[in-house]
Amino acid sequence: MLDSLQDHLARARGIGDAYYDYRGELRAFSPATKNAILAAMGCRVDDVTAIENELAELDAERWRTVLPSVAVIRPGRTGLIIALPADQLDRPIEWDLQLEDRSSRAGCVRTSDLTEWERRELDGRWLTRRMLVLPDDLPHGYHRLRARVPDGSECECALVVAPGRCYEPAVLSRGQRLWGVALQLYTLRSTTNWGIGDFSDLEAVLRLCAPHGAAFVGLNPLHALFPANPSHFSPYSPSTRHFLNVLYVAVEALPEFGECEAARGMVEAADFQQELRRLRAVPNVDYPGVAHAKLPVLRVLYEHFRRQHLAFVSERAQAFLASRRERGEPLRLHALHDAIDEHLRGVDPGRYWGWPAWPEGLRDPGLPGVRDFERQNDESVQFHAWLQWLADDQLRSVQRLAVELGMPLGLYGDYAVGVN
Repeated sequence: MLDSLQDHLARARGIGDAYYDYRGELRAFSPATKNAILAAMGCRVDDVTAIENELAELDAERWRTVLPSVAVIRPGRTGLIIALPADQLDRPIEWDLQLEDRSSRAGCVRTSDLTEWERRELDGRWLTRRMLVLPDDLPHGYHRLRARVPDGSECECALVVAPGRCYEPAVLSRGQRLWGVALQLYTLRSTTNWGIGDFSDLEAVLRLCAPHGAAFVGLNPLHALFPANPSHFSPYSPSTRHFLNVLYVAVEALPEFGECEAARGMVEAADFQQELRRLRAVPNVDYPGVAHAKLPVLRVLYEHFRRQHLAFVSERAQAFLASRRERGEPLRLHALHDAIDEHLRGVDPGRYWGWPAWPEGLRDPGLPGVRDFERQNDESVQFHAWLQWLADDQLRSVQRLAVELGMPLGLYGDYAVGVN
């Protein structure tokens, strides 16, 4: 009996029974694995009465909650289950959907017209779970659904509209086969990079491969790391997967570099050139050395950009500001994180190794201390946002080149499983 209850609780808690491994073989989870996960979730797995009580509470919660916290719909399955008192079936439900693109949809339906899924009595009242069908032409994305139920209360949930299957390029769906070259961008060597493969090197690879019929160039994850801590360099342990590793920026390819005499003077200096030769010659990538070379020059270029572009709202400044608006709050928070991280590592790198060790007033972006930091260090925050724009702009340029060269796919990027 205990084994059966443990299995039931695992399913109720969202733990699967098995999975297919990379060979396509079905692998079942052992009871010990399931129980260990349940225990980590705070469940008592060795007490029959405790499990029965938890199962009863989980089931009751399905009936007490009008909308789930998250619902996923796909083509042909555009409905989600809502739970309502059965004595309100003659009344309407009003719903509105705020789409990811900021447009909206709305509708109204009578509860009695919805297909009933199940019914039960709970706490002396009959409840019904019914299928609310939404329009079948909703765009893919992450949306927000709100519903006003017959008793006048409102509820909401995250609504994910997912495709029926993963994207497949048309050339593959026609049965053709494609080949390409896979590489780790950071390992590329050239006479022009600064000790790490950069986006200019990537353009060179495309120009070499495309004439031979390569359809794509596969890349290691290019996710953002920690600019203030270049010794943390694993592409599979990023700070976030939404942004890019700014050390891949090809500094001398930037328009600002051609405009800025001060930056060119830094790079042309004999000791700087000697350091570049060393960085290109070492057997492994010297990440701290690369960062020490690139970031100070990029700061000089940012000051030039601020004086010569932002101050006059040049075309390039407008492109940066438009990108910053488009990336919105996620970019602001990422740039703010990197600015705080940089500041605190400058104070004491051994102590402030990451946000869990930061002063308590800086650990949550909603705290007054963070807002004060942002006001006092606005240019530092904007510098890190600017770096992301540079990296994104250069990467987009590489993909445009792939299209121009006739590559069916162009860049094919790997994606880290998680974040640091």
